[in-house]
Amino acid sequence: MPGFAGRIEAGSFNTVDGAVRGAGTAGDFDYAIGGSYSGVGGYVVAPAGDRRIGSKIGTVNGKFGYQSGDFGLRGVVRYTHIDADVNDQDYAVTGNAIDSGGSYLNDAVYALVGAHYDALEGRWSNDLSAQLQDSRRRFLDDNGAETSGDTGRRKKVSFVSALKLGDDAVSHSITGAVDYEHESYQGTSAFITGSNPFRDTNNWGVVGQYQLTVGSRLGLGGAVRRDINQRFREATTWHLQASYRFDTGTRVHAAGGTGVKAPVFSELFGYSPTSGFVGNPNLKPEESTGWEAGVEQSFLAGHGRIDVTYFNAVLRHKIVSTFDPVYTVVNATGSSPHQGVEVALNFDLPAGFRFDGSYTYLDAHDEADVTLIRRPSHIGSANLAWRSKDDRFGANVTVRYNGDALDTNFATFQTDTLKAYTMVNFGADVAVARGISVFGRVENLLDTDFRENVGFRGSPRAGYGGIKARI
Repeated sequence: MPGFAGRIEAGSFNTVDGAVRGAGTAGDFDYAIGGSYSGVGGYVVAPAGDRRIGSKIGTVNGKFGYQSGDFGLRGVVRYTHIDADVNDQDYAVTGNAIDSGGSYLNDAVYALVGAHYDALEGRWSNDLSAQLQDSRRRFLDDNGAETSGDTGRRKKVSFVSALKLGDDAVSHSITGAVDYEHESYQGTSAFITGSNPFRDTNNWGVVGQYQLTVGSRLGLGGAVRRDINQRFREATTWHLQASYRFDTGTRVHAAGGTGVKAPVFSELFGYSPTSGFVGNPNLKPEESTGWEAGVEQSFLAGHGRIDVTYFNAVLRHKIVSTFDPVYTVVNATGSSPHQGVEVALNFDLPAGFRFDGSYTYLDAHDEADVTLIRRPSHIGSANLAWRSKDDRFGANVTVRYNGDALDTNFATFQTDTLKAYTMVNFGADVAVARGISVFGRVENLLDTDFRENVGFRGSPRAGYGGIKARI
């Protein structure tokens, strides 16, 4: 959207956060240039420490486009710099984070160029794009010396062609795509350099997809993808989906498919001399098969909806940590089953109120029937929002529940329990003039003491306020 927009906020932990954006058009050309900065003084995360862990994140970006009839060009570029404090961890006795003077630096450039052409009055679209990601990560000690790090680059070229047939009563969509991706990695510490000669990989992917829609009642779809990888065995994955809506407002839906996830470079080659993590170049990709089925019901004349979905998945060749004789990763034997139920509920209330809620029950185990780490059995959230009739005022309160979960204690190599917790957040905003509004929010309103990882404290209560404008 042409014009200027900006926002700035400040609050707890010496936080300053802001962004600006300017956009415009010149004939067939359009552009947008912007930037953002987030600085956080930080809070203490080590249970017995007093060092505040903060961060500074800066981003600049630009977007440019050209459109003439059915033909268009686009380009996007973004640069991000991260400078964040880190703590060490007690791997001998407690497994807790401990005060240290280390830091983490990350510089990354992302770029995309693309061309788009529509034919047959927009029914046949064709898109060609090229993407680049170039990043460097470094971990420094309290003297500023690099302890570990890596550089990585990803290049990707994609072509997507989609044809739409039929009309509003019955429509067909046929899509074909092909992509090529090259990833490279190089460790920048002596711990990694020379440990393994294989530091790049190429992957070709070919995709076919079909989708059928009959009015607003029936939807059917299917897709298949073939991956041809330089390092791993070729893989074919597929996905099917279907839904049907009855006159009563009831919609039944189901989906199923397979997936493949290749190991990341740090798992293949290692990354840290401090933790002694050694990569495993013999890893296989993780493979999964899953399905889901559910029922959605609308009510209150379409102003309310409830959806209940059962899901089931099996993961094979799961990549897990092992500590004997060294700290590394391996493919687990057997399979890891996941199943559960998701419930989503939302509806409009009188006087500008709206309620959104969700709940998930998850039963996730490994091949030995041991509950997976960081997978709570119960997760729920509820959000009550209000907007004034003239849209000048708004407020919302969110309650989030996270049930008991397990996590690995790296001092004992056993699992500890992460206790359940409830988080309450509150926010509000008011328009003070056309295009200008002020806002504020409080996170962890009840100052709940919680842990998302063994040995690391969660964020205490925090308040923020700011202003945003659009011209």
